[in-house]
Amino acid sequence: TVALSERNKKLLADIMTTTAPVAVHVRRGDYVGSRHDVVGPGFFLQALNWISCHLAPVTPTFFVFSNGMEWAKEHLSSAPYNFVYVDNNDNDSGQVDMFLMAQCKHFIISNSSMSWWAAWLSSRSANKVVIMPDKWVADEKPDEKYSMRVDGWQVLPAI
Repeated sequence: TVALSERNKKLLADIMTTTAPVAVHVRRGDYVGSRHDVVGPGFFLQALNWISCHLAPVTPTFFVFSNGMEWAKEHLSSAPYNFVYVDNNDNDSGQVDMFLMAQCKHFIISNSSMSWWAAWLSSRSANKVVIMPDKWVADEKPDEKYSMRVDGWQVLPAI
């Protein structure tokens, strides 16, 4: 069981009452400058557009989770969508963010096991949409290219 603060309880209620909640996980922190630093803003903008078109006429609400929230706001806020920036928790509360992400119906994930597992574990929608980057690490070998992909998940370029 995950203990939730009052602020996280309110966020959970918002996620549960939103028609099309989409968890967007923007992994930064220790990924910046490492072999995992492969997902750029172009991936997220493509994914926002793709999922918005796919879910139309329903309008999604994007719940953005990140350990680099300023970067996420800078690169996403110009898109014409409804964003909720989830800054309730710090790096020591990752399990809370993962729990909250898993309560969403749809997902835009980074090349991160945390968002991968949140998408995998979510059972809120029989028709969930998961968008993931086509690249997990910079030095990925061709036979590893889609090792993290699940059948039915949409893959977009990690640009």
